[in-house]
Amino acid sequence: MFASIVFYGYWKVEYLSLLLGSVVVNYFIGNWLAATQSRHKRWVLTGGIVFNLSLLAYFKYVNFFIEIVNQLTGSQWPSLGVILPLAISFYTFQQIAYIVDSYSNLVEERSFSNYLLFVCFFPQLIAGPIVHHKWLMPQLKSIVNNPLRWRNFLGGLLLFTLGLSKKLLIADSLSPYVQDTFDSPDVLTQSSLLMTWAAAYAYTLQLYFDFSGYADMAIGLGFMFGIALPQNFLSPYRTSNIIDFWRGWHVTLSNFLRDYLYIPLGGNRKGETRRYVNLFLTMLLGGLWHGAGWTFVIWGALHGTYLTINHLWRHIFDMNNGFFQTLPYKISCFLLTALAVIVAWVYFRATSVEVANHMVTVMFSGDLDWGHLASIPQQVYVLFLLGTVIAAFPLRAISIALLAVPLALAEEHYKEYGHLKLAIGHQWIVFVFAGMLMTLCIFALAEPMEFIYFQF
Repeated sequence: MFASIVFYGYWKVEYLSLLLGSVVVNYFIGNWLAATQSRHKRWVLTGGIVFNLSLLAYFKYVNFFIEIVNQLTGSQWPSLGVILPLAISFYTFQQIAYIVDSYSNLVEERSFSNYLLFVCFFPQLIAGPIVHHKWLMPQLKSIVNNPLRWRNFLGGLLLFTLGLSKKLLIADSLSPYVQDTFDSPDVLTQSSLLMTWAAAYAYTLQLYFDFSGYADMAIGLGFMFGIALPQNFLSPYRTSNIIDFWRGWHVTLSNFLRDYLYIPLGGNRKGETRRYVNLFLTMLLGGLWHGAGWTFVIWGALHGTYLTINHLWRHIFDMNNGFFQTLPYKISCFLLTALAVIVAWVYFRATSVEVANHMVTVMFSGDLDWGHLASIPQQVYVLFLLGTVIAAFPLRAISIALLAVPLALAEEHYKEYGHLKLAIGHQWIVFVFAGMLMTLCIFALAEPMEFIYFQF
């Protein structure tokens, strides 16, 4: 617990009081809601949610709101010098889930020390996974009586090293190429279709390996301490429709939005039309959660539209029909899904809506000059190939290909039991494989870059 608090305070100690104050307020609100039968219970829950969202709104969105007011009224209100507290988006959602479930009497563990550690647990605090209290707090309660296991440490070390490798060797290596295109002062004059697609695909891979790399590192650290954190990525780029994409991308956020926004809005219980409206609103707010800007709103709106079309398609057509099971149809669905995801990522990464609109326009109507491909560095082509292979195949298959037998077994057992187990007699492979990757990572540490999701 102390290490987690120091870890957060090291970033900016003055915001440590915000985190701890938020923890104390939510803990007492949750306990009161769980213990009382007062007719004012719903109002207290509403007040707790408003409290959390108000903190998030001020620190994350106040300047965006000022910008909107200035645009609508022509006024010149200055932006406030507000610094976004690290991880506020993540710990806000975790605590909202806690008080909502306390209201519904779904919280069993009420120890303040366990609650504090649940919110502040340093492996997942900064960028997730967004851990539910039912998942983590029982483990924190029992960890005192469970000794650290050597096999868990080995498995955690390998997962941590794999995540670090994703970040340093792939994501950070793609970053300069992505920046040269998206952040170039000449981006609005760029007219090459192939170069723009290459930059968009590079960011598609960069974001995946950066974010999933952090998730692997967090899960690995958790295993070292005997804590099983939930998986946050399930090969999302292998999917052939947007519904399955969101079952594999940022899984814990998808689950939160489903359980605490989509279902309370009515889910699919109030007819097809209301279902599509709820889907769209959920993804729109999910986009806004990622960042205070119109690019994120549009990104959320795009995915809301994608999901609506996907569900509508399934509602109209029988997916068990022979045509929908053919290989050409499945390949077409995969390519269409990839196309939709990549286009949406352009808005997620672009510095403005104007830049994103221009890039997307060029992607579909720009100059098709094959000679432009020669200007793409050879390193980027290698990273495209490596990143595509790793993103396209399950972790288990890759680990077997790399002779990392323990990891293959670990993933299989993790899905079934939630605990990492290694095959006896194969631990030496972990040391060799992790050592090789760690050596490469050390060389890549000369110019480390911040994780992309730290800004959220």
